[in-house]
Amino acid sequence: MMLSKDEIVHIDISEIDAYENEIINISNADLLSTDTVKIKSQRKKEIQKDNFKKPIKPLVNIVLLIDTSGSMGASDYKPNRLGAAKEAARMFSKRKVVMNYSDHVAIIGFGGEAHVFHQLDSNLDEVMQSIEKLSITHTGTNIGSAIQSGANLLKNINGKKAMVLLSDGADKFDSSNPERQAQDLNDIKVFTIGIGTTKGGRAKLPHGEQTVFLNEDRLKTIAKVTGGRYIYTPTVMDLQKIYIELADY
Repeated sequence: MMLSKDEIVHIDISEIDAYENEIINISNADLLSTDTVKIKSQRKKEIQKDNFKKPIKPLVNIVLLIDTSGSMGASDYKPNRLGAAKEAARMFSKRKVVMNYSDHVAIIGFGGEAHVFHQLDSNLDEVMQSIEKLSITHTGTNIGSAIQSGANLLKNINGKKAMVLLSDGADKFDSSNPERQAQDLNDIKVFTIGIGTTKGGRAKLPHGEQTVFLNEDRLKTIAKVTGGRYIYTPTVMDLQKIYIELADY
């Protein structure tokens, strides 16, 4: 979903304790333009851009792991699960640009195996271009390969490190044991995001069209063992909100 400049939807960032950052509110429309950024204070009072003092935030190296399996073509999000995930990832990157963070971001897409679409990079305009290249694959959902690929990118990197893993859950043929791989990450937190409505969505798979549902179990375990957090996002707006919030991590 691409918002126009006229569609102002205010997003309240409220998880201050989890990320130890100042609470701010910013609209989706504001994210579309670096020229007209409007920041509202925690007390809902608007302040001038020139007077806004951005809290000091340490540089973070963060890898976005995005499921591209066949079930991500499900229609319960518009235009589909993957399309909604890509838009949220773009908003994540746009947020970092607007806030002038110096973070490094990488993009990994995964189905039956993981592919690095963009190495860790502070040029978020190029990162956003790589997000556009993500497309549906029909080779399973190998979460373990995604975690391992993310760990390889973050290996020997100094400073704060994290992964954001978005998926509608592993399929029954995934034997990659991502829970075990997550336990070996040491200083890398993994924030897992579950995408999929309670009613499920119809997706075209190699063996025919069927309804696919969210499988949360592994996503919850991965977040828990790494000291991260599992977040369920039942709507497109919830998905965008959590990505914007995580951009401040």
